[in-house]
Amino acid sequence: MNMKISQRSKAIITSYEKGYRVIEGFPYNPAGKELSTHLWKANIKSPYKQITVNCDKKNVVIPIHRMVAYQKYGMEMFKLNVVVRHKDGDSLNNSDDNIILGTYEDNYYDIPEEVRKLNSIKGGITYKYRKRIGYIRPINTEWKDRVKKYESIEEKVKELGTKYGLSIRARAIITAYDKGYRILDGRVYNPIGKELKASIQDYEGRKQKNIKITSEKRCCIVPIHKLVAYQKYGIDALLPKIVVRHKDGNSLNNLEDNILIGTHQDNMFDISPEKRSEKSKKAWITRRKNPNYNRGGRKRKYNIPQDIIDSMLQDKVTGMKCITISKKYGLNYNLVYNTLKKCGV
Repeated sequence: MNMKISQRSKAIITSYEKGYRVIEGFPYNPAGKELSTHLWKANIKSPYKQITVNCDKKNVVIPIHRMVAYQKYGMEMFKLNVVVRHKDGDSLNNSDDNIILGTYEDNYYDIPEEVRKLNSIKGGITYKYRKRIGYIRPINTEWKDRVKKYESIEEKVKELGTKYGLSIRARAIITAYDKGYRILDGRVYNPIGKELKASIQDYEGRKQKNIKITSEKRCCIVPIHKLVAYQKYGIDALLPKIVVRHKDGNSLNNLEDNILIGTHQDNMFDISPEKRSEKSKKAWITRRKNPNYNRGGRKRKYNIPQDIIDSMLQDKVTGMKCITISKKYGLNYNLVYNTLKKCGV
């Protein structure tokens, strides 16, 4: 018996042995629960119903009409040049009476005669026209040009990173811009013009919109306001000790008119006097109450008492987030995160 068993055919046999069945065109799992189906629309005129089954630790998509054929005919359906046909021509009707086996020729003659004639006329016209004009199918070389373009972008990014001492994120911003990512009216568009959905992250009470970009073979999170700043000011927006500012104070407003660059001092004075005084008062109280409060200095090391570490571990086990723990004990977020990480939590 000449048979060719593919991975999908093996999945059909395995699912049948596990207890999957198709009754009156509806699939059921071994527990007797009806499964949800999805349509395969590669052929728009005749879509097929499918289900997803786990086979050898892999999810395999199985057409329901082939499962019905295996239930009805067994291993005979896997013979060479044997196809599964729908008797009434309706590809969504998977009842037992509507599923039969046959050859490719039988499957072709299942199509109504009028449709067959129309298809043959279209095919003949297309073939004669192509032959008359000497049409030769072009070889697609776009991917080669794209690879060369991306390689030149990576070389340029490495050169700028070495020259100006740019961070990984800054290099990712340059890569994204050179690939064709653009910000229009605060919305992100990829190189083919499709709008991207930005994620909003909260950094200790300050929210910002981000997107993910692949740069130098790694995935980088790029803040949208920094991409707008590079689009507006160029390399000056990515230099060390330069920050991106929001003119109206709204960190989610990434319109080009609202984005400015400056120093950390300029960024601080963008905050209203009332909020500045309130922020400095909170920082003073925090440092006074807790001498272990980390103000961000890299050279300073802070030793957290063991009893506080034990209580932080208990809070983390109960499901409390690191940002909440840092606020509870008046500690820097990075200090809390690294301490819990060293403890294996």
